[in-house]
Amino acid sequence: MKKRIVLALITYMALLTGCEEETKSIRWYIDNPDDTYVAYKKCLKTGSGSENCENAKRGADTLSVSRDPEIRKRFEEFFPPQPIPQFN
Repeated sequence: MKKRIVLALITYMALLTGCEEETKSIRWYIDNPDDTYVAYKKCLKTGSGSENCENAKRGADTLSVSRDPEIRKRFEEFFPPQPIPQFN
């Protein structure tokens, strides 16, 4: 009986460990803008505060000021450009 309980617990732990999403770095998100767009949009929709969502947010923020106009325009949806203050 104890062997079955131990086996069930080990199986349960293995399943839980296998369900975790691999954490990707900010650099990975910057290097993969298409995946970043999808991931960050999903994070906004679900309200998740996972480490992946935080890294996707930082990557998307960086991409919103990209030198590539197509990438910049896509990510400005999330981070619109801020007006430059005028000092008189």
